[in-house]
Amino acid sequence: RRVEQRWKKEFRGILTKQFYIFDYEKRRIVNVGIGNGIEGIGLFDNCIDFTGIDIAPESVKIAQSRLPKARLIVNPAEKMEDIPDASADVYVSLRTFQSSFFDLHEAVREAYRVLSPGGIFLASIANAYMDGNSLIRGLMPHNAKHVDLDRAHDLINQIRHQLTKLRFDEVGVHTGKAEEYVFGRKRFG
Repeated sequence: RRVEQRWKKEFRGILTKQFYIFDYEKRRIVNVGIGNGIEGIGLFDNCIDFTGIDIAPESVKIAQSRLPKARLIVNPAEKMEDIPDASADVYVSLRTFQSSFFDLHEAVREAYRVLSPGGIFLASIANAYMDGNSLIRGLMPHNAKHVDLDRAHDLINQIRHQLTKLRFDEVGVHTGKAEEYVFGRKRFG
């Protein structure tokens, strides 16, 4: 995983065009699934209040060396016990919700808990992968032998449904070149 210019542009575009957030670097950001921190370079390394979460202690150690100003925590997405209630302005998870390592519904509920009123939820699911120089559409589920063309869309719909169930506002989907994004704003009050 790495952050490409396309990814940065799509991420920033959703924040600016959908939510009119032009200064995300000044917001309290929680990134779930930071992994080894590569995705944070150039995207989150200038953030004033950035917390990265991952379940793998070894990855968090590597991420800390790449993002020395970040607060990095080992917690599962479904139970971020080290993150206080309503303490984040932006919850972001890039290409993590497609993982088979956590419960999608519980992870969205936990995102709701940590977001402040008016906070933004933004997650992406890969809908393509590179095979040599070719872009292959679809997602390869864990232990599958074939690409599933509908898997990313199905996961996005599950997340969108959960956001709606939790009464997020401005719930929407954006399809990028190699991934789909789902987003919403936690209601005020």
